[in-house]
Amino acid sequence: MSLPEALQANPLAFLGITICIVLLGWYLVGREIERQQAIRLSHAVAALLRAVGSEGAFRWLGPGRCELRLKHTRHPFTGLRIVIWLRSRSILPIVLLDRVRGRSDLIAFAADLAVSPRVQLELVDPRSSVGQRALRRSMRSGWSVVDLSWKGKDLKLISPDPTTAERLLRTLDDRYLPVEANVLRLAVADRMPQLSLTVARPQSVLAAGRSFEHWLLRAGDKLASWAA
Repeated sequence: MSLPEALQANPLAFLGITICIVLLGWYLVGREIERQQAIRLSHAVAALLRAVGSEGAFRWLGPGRCELRLKHTRHPFTGLRIVIWLRSRSILPIVLLDRVRGRSDLIAFAADLAVSPRVQLELVDPRSSVGQRALRRSMRSGWSVVDLSWKGKDLKLISPDPTTAERLLRTLDDRYLPVEANVLRLAVADRMPQLSLTVARPQSVLAAGRSFEHWLLRAGDKLASWAA
C-alpha cells in the first residue's frame, strides 16, 4: 500500500501529520521573526541612547532574548546593560496562552553608576510577574510596602525607608519619561546596578525618542546627587 493510500485509509494519521507539519512550519517562521525583531530592537535602542554610550557587546540569552552592553558610557554611568525579552512567536500553544494572559514584550535597563545613592527602593506594578516577584522578595527582606500613584499608574513602593524613597521618586517623575512607557519595575540600589528599569512593550520606549534618553541621563545625575 502506497503512502497516499495509507493516509487515505487512516484519516487520523493524515490529520496528525498535517498538524505536525503546520506546527513545525510555524516554529521555524516564528523563530526567525523573533531573531530579526530582537536584533532590530537592540540596534534601535543603541541608536536611541547614543548620548549615554556607544554600542558594545551583543549576545543571545535564549530564544527571543538578547543582551546589549553599551561601552564608553558618560559620567555618572560606568556601564549600561539592556536586555530584551520577546514573547514567544514560535510555539503556538505558548503564543495563544500569552495572548490570553495579556503578556507583552519586555525591555530592561540596568545601569551602573560611579557612586551609589543612599536610598534603596523598588517601584513595581503588582499585576505583572516582574512586580509579583519583587513583592515576594520584600516579604523576605522585611521592607515596607506602600501604595503609590506614579506616572498615572497605581504601583507598589517597596523600601526600608518609604518616605525618603518617595522623595527621590518625585525627582525622577518628570516630563522626559513618557506616560506611554509602561513601567513594570523601577529599582534604585546601593550596589551595581544602582538603577534598573523594566518596561513593557519596547516600542513605547522607541516612540518616546530622545525624551527617554534625556530621562535616563537626568536620572543618573539625580541618583549621583543622592550618593552617600
